[in-house]
Amino acid sequence: ALAVPVAVGFALLGLLDDLGGEGQSGGFKGHLAELARGRMTTGGAKLFGGAALGLVVAAPFSRDDLLQVVADGALVALSANLANLFDRRPGRVVKVSLLAGVVLVVAVGPEPQLAGVALALGAGAGLLVPDLREQLMLGDAGSNVLGAVLGLGVLVTCSTGVRVGVLVVVLALNLVSEVVSFSKVIDRVAPLRALDQLGREPVTPQTSS
Repeated sequence: ALAVPVAVGFALLGLLDDLGGEGQSGGFKGHLAELARGRMTTGGAKLFGGAALGLVVAAPFSRDDLLQVVADGALVALSANLANLFDRRPGRVVKVSLLAGVVLVVAVGPEPQLAGVALALGAGAGLLVPDLREQLMLGDAGSNVLGAVLGLGVLVTCSTGVRVGVLVVVLALNLVSEVVSFSKVIDRVAPLRALDQLGREPVTPQTSS
C-alpha cells in the first residue's frame, strides 16, 4: 500500500521541478547555496519535500528508533534522487532501475511486499522503447518514482543491517555525483557504454556546409 503514496508523492515533487525549474544545476551544494542566499529553488523544494516524505514512509517501520527512521527515510529519498541522476540519456534510468529491481528480487526472493514496486517498474519498462526512441522523456517526475519505489522495496524486505549498507552505497553515489559525471564514466567503460547505448537511436554526425 505504501507504493502508491510514495509514487504519487515523488512524482508530484519531480513534476514541480520539471515544470517550474529554471535549469539550475550544482546538485545539493547548488540548491543549498541558493537557499543560503534566501532563494528556494524547485530543486531545493524537491530535496526537502523528498526528505519529509521519506521520513513519513519510514516511520511505521522503526517507531522506537528515531535514528533508524532517519536512515530509512534517507534511503528512500536518496534513492529517488540517485535515479534522477541517471536520467541523462534516453532509456538509461529505466535500464538501471530494472537491473536494480532484478538484483533486489534475486536477493530477497519474490516477496509479496514487492508487488507495488513491480507495478512501478513495469510501468517504467512499458515506457522504455519510446524513451529510447526519444519520443518522450521521464524527467524528474518519472525517474524519482522509479528510484523511490526501489528504496521502498529495500525498506520493506531487508534487514536493518542491509538497509544501512544500501543507504551507505546510495549516499556515496549521490555525493560522488557532485564531482564526477556518471555519463563520462559510462562512456569510458566499454561494457557500460554498450549497455547504455543498447536500443538507442544512432547519432547522426552533423556535416558542415
